[in-house]
Amino acid sequence: MSPVAGAGHARPGLQTVRVSAQRLLPPGWRGSGRRAVWRRARLRRVLAAALVGLAAWLVAGAVLPDPTPVGVPVLVSVRDLPPGHRMVASDLRVDHWPEPIRPASALQEPGTAIDATLASGLGAGEAVTTSRLRGSGLLSGLPAGMVAAHVPLTDPGAAALAHAGDHVDLISSPSGTVLGQDVIVLAVDAPEGAASSALVGGGDTPRPGIVVALSTATAARLATVTGSDLAGSSITLALRRS
Repeated sequence: MSPVAGAGHARPGLQTVRVSAQRLLPPGWRGSGRRAVWRRARLRRVLAAALVGLAAWLVAGAVLPDPTPVGVPVLVSVRDLPPGHRMVASDLRVDHWPEPIRPASALQEPGTAIDATLASGLGAGEAVTTSRLRGSGLLSGLPAGMVAAHVPLTDPGAAALAHAGDHVDLISSPSGTVLGQDVIVLAVDAPEGAASSALVGGGDTPRPGIVVALSTATAARLATVTGSDLAGSSITLALRRS
């Protein structure tokens, strides 16, 4: 068989494939007419350009950096954590929250919470705030300039209601003067047992109290009340809503 004959023998198969593919096109795009051929050629060019654009988009998405996250960074817990838990890197992640809903005391960097101890439990996805951490010291994670002060309370029931991490107002009685607003409770005195409700040989029963974080000015003002029994003043607290 001559080469010409062989080429002619292969052409019908190729034409069959082309005809089968043309069945997928609208009627005006089929056949060997000039308009149909032009339409098919233009369709091929459009499809080729679309594929090139898609390839370029995929490559650009792989090499370009991620877009800047919306919101402000907020350190959150990745799982439910109990009180007293010592924080490790795997407990934390950084999310981005809208500024209006970010807690004012929320931490932003994992390094500020690692090795700190939780004063109260954290739920998964909950923001890690300074009031939730105790760390190696009571003031760990709090702003510079804060001091820890022990405040004896007049009402033992008030001390029983307070927990580490609570926000309270400290009120002097009977004057009703507010000595500290939105104060963070760092620790609460352990309750006294029945056997220690009275001192041996007489004397007053120690008043229960709490340890709070204060500015130096507020701590000095508080000391003028708690350190003066002659004034007849005492301290109570009012719990704030978390």
